[in-house]
Amino acid sequence: AAAFNGLRTAAEIVRGDPSARVLVASVELCSLHNQPSAEYDLLVGASIFSDGASACLVGCPAADEGDYFRLDEFYTAIHPDTEEEMAWNIRDHGFALRLSPRVPNHLALAAPSALQTVFGAQRPHFWAIHPGGRAIVDRLADIFALPPEALAATREVLRCYGNMSSATILFVLAAIQRRLRRPSAQNGHYPAADLTGVAMAFGPGLVVEMGKLTYVPPLRTQRTNWTGVEAQQEYSHAAG
Repeated sequence: AAAFNGLRTAAEIVRGDPSARVLVASVELCSLHNQPSAEYDLLVGASIFSDGASACLVGCPAADEGDYFRLDEFYTAIHPDTEEEMAWNIRDHGFALRLSPRVPNHLALAAPSALQTVFGAQRPHFWAIHPGGRAIVDRLADIFALPPEALAATREVLRCYGNMSSATILFVLAAIQRRLRRPSAQNGHYPAADLTGVAMAFGPGLVVEMGKLTYVPPLRTQRTNWTGVEAQQEYSHAAG
């Protein structure tokens, strides 16, 4: 969830100084916390968490630029009485992860309420959900009634890279951007208009961090850089 705090701060800096360019970088070395143990929580942490680094640039685009996410709104919610459900505890040999199997059910209660606060009756066009683990992704897919393609980027990142803690959400957004910036393999068309979607991640607390983003598609002059063949290749990769 920490990447959202970086994005929120960067957005405020740019609002105060439209000429600013803010680099947001997230580096997570989760493997430093791996410890020999037969404890369930530590085994789960070692199996799904991985090392990763990601970065993005936040600033005001020029009038002739497209293919970017606009940061519209951020929202934070803490689900009550869950401070022990996900936590990093300091022990003699480093941090130990406490990850309750009840986390997916807690998030299934907290995430819809947060989404309602940010979007109201509007339905997001794209879903950038932090891949905290397969059980979390599956539970949120059920609670939001999402078709498989809506979470293709989330599952791809989890499968290829694992849960890289705060660095992961930028991986998911990059994967979604690759799909949105190319014409559809089925009809060859680019997005006709800006698309508003949600990004969400979770952390100790339990905290739900949510962002309302708008994808501004490539402008006509940019679209000539991507051919139909490239679009078909991208679609085939996503489907695989």
